[in-house]
Amino acid sequence: MTTTHIPEKVYKIMQTLIDSGHDAYIIGGAVRDLVMCGEPHDYDLFTDATGEEILSLFPYGKIIGSETRQNKILTVIVDGIEVSQYRANGNRTETGISLKDHLSTCDLTINSMMMDINGKIIDPYHGRTNIHDRLIKAVGDPVTRIEEDKIRVFRAIRFAVKYDFYMDKHLCDVIWDTDISDIPIERIREEILKIIMYPHGLEMLDQFGLLEKVIPEFNPCCGMDGGCHHNETVDCHMFNAQNTACELTDNPILVFACSLHDVGKGTSYQIKPDGGLSFHNHEKVGAEIIHDVMERMKFSTNDIKYVETLISEHMFGWHPNGTTKMFVKHFGRLERAGITIEEYISLQYCDNQGNQKTRRIKFVDWIRNHELVHKYYELKHSSTPFGIKDLDVDGHDLMTAGIPAGPEIGAKLDELLEKVLNGEIQNERHILINSI
Repeated sequence: MTTTHIPEKVYKIMQTLIDSGHDAYIIGGAVRDLVMCGEPHDYDLFTDATGEEILSLFPYGKIIGSETRQNKILTVIVDGIEVSQYRANGNRTETGISLKDHLSTCDLTINSMMMDINGKIIDPYHGRTNIHDRLIKAVGDPVTRIEEDKIRVFRAIRFAVKYDFYMDKHLCDVIWDTDISDIPIERIREEILKIIMYPHGLEMLDQFGLLEKVIPEFNPCCGMDGGCHHNETVDCHMFNAQNTACELTDNPILVFACSLHDVGKGTSYQIKPDGGLSFHNHEKVGAEIIHDVMERMKFSTNDIKYVETLISEHMFGWHPNGTTKMFVKHFGRLERAGITIEEYISLQYCDNQGNQKTRRIKFVDWIRNHELVHKYYELKHSSTPFGIKDLDVDGHDLMTAGIPAGPEIGAKLDELLEKVLNGEIQNERHILINSI
């Protein structure tokens, strides 16, 4: 490595620290990315300078974090770069002045490499060797590293799926044995959303017992026969769907929905006379389950509605003899949940390609030939209302026409929408007003 790998603004900050008699090293992800010939997304600098000394050198810097965090370890943002004092321990409760001690507190060997201002890599825990061997390994004793911050069990899995690396056996055992019940669910949620953005993310969470701990509702699906329309088990079907989804989109909430779209099958199955299984109404059961799961994991209200609607509606297909009203009701439910037709069709594509009994098809070919997409745009371009907001009148028009403000306004708009969808009247302002 050479100084050419260090951006100019990072180099200047390092030089300022060094000129003032302090250490200055790039440690962590940026070094890992460079070693792996990747492009770093950010650079984290560490120094033996105290927070006060960092601020005296960079008075325009901005302190980040809550007061609690600042009392543990001060981080100052300088020109968009994080500059922090060394840690003295892995649970980040004490600052330190020793580079050696700081490196010993890093979570994984691939994250413990450092670079000096000249571009020289210092690698006391053999991160480069582990990268060559495609191995995720803890720095020092894995029990100690995980106990310092249990969220590291998820971070280890994230790096394993991100780089398609193997997991060190000792670290595997620790992950399996770790009680994660005291980790804030918000931190777990964010890690899971990152993990499922890589192939086999959901499957690895399951393999290490973490999926069962966080989303036990998934467990009844494990090993369950997929029924006569599938050649894979229900859990494998969802693993396959997640693998497809993470290659289609950078939207983790959509990937989350694709990953768990059939979670309702675990409790909605019925045994048919021939001994096979059917899963009548599993999409509705799944929507109820996912609502509870996401509330427990403290997702936003909008995200819950988005995923719940996708799962509830995912079995809706093309009906050659379907009425306009039927299609409009479906598209309206999607729109009210913030779901585009492309996102909806993406979930159906992941569902289809997750089924090992169906033929493989490229996504562009799938969406180009999908009759439901054509129907959506046909109705959309014809100004067919998908909801009361699409009517050519609104609440103010109804009040002007004599309808009193209150629940009657909504009820009358619903009535007008039904009449339009039933073909009784047209969605034109004068016609709607005359129908009030």
